[in-house]
Amino acid sequence: MYESRDRTDTVLLVMASGRDRDLLSDRLETGGGYEVLTPTESATLPAYDACLIDGDSLEQYEDALRQRKRDADAYLPHLLLDGADTEPPQPSASEDPIDDPLIDDVLSRPVDEGTLVRRIENLLATRRASVALADRELQYRQLVELTPQAVLLVDDGRIVYANAAAVELFDAASTELRGEHVTRFVDEAGETALTALLDAVPPAGEGASEFIDVRFETVDGRHIDGEAAGIRVSYRDTEVVQLLVRDQTDARRREDRLQLFGRAVEAANHGITVADVRADDEPLIFANAGFTRITGYPLGEVLGRNCRFLQGENTDQSTVDRLRAAIDAGEPASEDLLNYRRDGTPFWNRLDLVPIHDDDGELSYYLGLQRDITEQIQNEQRLAVLDRILRHNVRNKTNVIRGYAETIAQGEADPVTAAERIVDAADELYTISEQVREFDTVVRNTEESIDVVQLDAVVGEGVAALREEFPGADVQFRASGSVAVHANPTLRAALQNLLYQLGDADQPAAEITLVGEGTDVRLEVRDRGGAIPPEELELVSARSETPLEHLQGLELWLLRWAVEQSGGEFTLGDADGDPLIRMRFPAADREPPLRDS
Repeated sequence: MYESRDRTDTVLLVMASGRDRDLLSDRLETGGGYEVLTPTESATLPAYDACLIDGDSLEQYEDALRQRKRDADAYLPHLLLDGADTEPPQPSASEDPIDDPLIDDVLSRPVDEGTLVRRIENLLATRRASVALADRELQYRQLVELTPQAVLLVDDGRIVYANAAAVELFDAASTELRGEHVTRFVDEAGETALTALLDAVPPAGEGASEFIDVRFETVDGRHIDGEAAGIRVSYRDTEVVQLLVRDQTDARRREDRLQLFGRAVEAANHGITVADVRADDEPLIFANAGFTRITGYPLGEVLGRNCRFLQGENTDQSTVDRLRAAIDAGEPASEDLLNYRRDGTPFWNRLDLVPIHDDDGELSYYLGLQRDITEQIQNEQRLAVLDRILRHNVRNKTNVIRGYAETIAQGEADPVTAAERIVDAADELYTISEQVREFDTVVRNTEESIDVVQLDAVVGEGVAALREEFPGADVQFRASGSVAVHANPTLRAALQNLLYQLGDADQPAAEITLVGEGTDVRLEVRDRGGAIPPEELELVSARSETPLEHLQGLELWLLRWAVEQSGGEFTLGDADGDPLIRMRFPAADREPPLRDS
């Protein structure tokens, strides 16, 4: 009994009709389980897996059989049934010498059924293996043709096959690639590397080589920045190297652009951050050197945290809420926000948020751009204050001078009294001019140095002058010993002006506290005598004056700006209804505060 097969093999009998053919057909069908066919009268050959030919019919069908064998994609066996002295035909001189001979085996008659079936089965087993191999090679070629990567099959250094992607990559027809040595398509530097790669490809079944960088050249001389790796495969019964070639030209250009972008980002003076909005609490996953410089936080204390760590006591919550709403809506936003550096010093941050979406349109990241605009904000405030105060005070004093001058000219007032009023107004204008000079120093930031100042001594001198000028003043001053701070040179005059202003009350009274708190120094001034109207402190603690509200003088503004120029913070508080001025300075035993650039 024949062995079980996936399908019934077909045997073609090319023999003259008669009893011998019928008997042989019956033996093959019953003993071998084959489907037996014979040529039609038109001599057209049907499809078959093996062919049995007798000597009398060979001449008639030889050309057709040879053509069928040449056209076959796999091994197609032919068995000659004849006497032992019959020589199988050989290819004619016109045939391609690499073609196989037509006859694969010769069997002399008479032959018993078992021998016949065994001989045919041996040939068919070879046929089945060849068909399976041909199918695998066909699938392989189809797969390779479909892959977008360039594939070259290299046998002993020469290209024996190139897929469509390789043809396109090298700007060549497949015939221009086949037969060429693969090193023809690399530059001089890459020839050694590629040869070493081909030699180093592991044996079949042991994996592929690593990718190496190779600079290829197309047929017309164009250069390709690429990479290549190899693996050993079987192709047409021969072990060859399958060379996978990747065009990395665009990738390298993108990489170069990204590196350039990265260097530009790192070199930027502005802060640049990236937050992952897909992760819990939207942590920062990138921050450039500009961000760490502006905020004072090292990178290790930034990554993985939500950027709210920059917010502090006086950060405006309504501004934070607007930013939060924009992020929740996936929209861009731009706000000026009061933030705090790592050392606690405040700074104005112009924050721009830009949403970044992935390829599917989903919001993935937010790009944050931070600019330290502290100096810009401060100068805007200072210029606005100067404009309003000067217009108000100078206009008032000018009106006084003009009014009394007119009364003198018209003889309507005592000239001495009027002259005294004019002198007083002129003196006040002079005082304003001196304050403007101090103001100009602050705005222009001409005092660039930050000095170490014994704050307890400065405040003590001011308190002593206040008590001397106003003997009835109830001024209490408590200090925690010697306290040194980093301060702008304008701070001394600004503090003494404030302390002198405390005497401008019917019953001057104040409590002054100076305390060192770790790396900071806190100075608090509580006005219990009503010398400073609370509404004026509110205006000074705000970001800027409104058009309808303004102060009479520059003393409080100069104090606020001197504190800020010293790297400190100026805020307004309330102590049982009394105005409370809070000032915080960096202690002298730590690094000086960052200065605005």
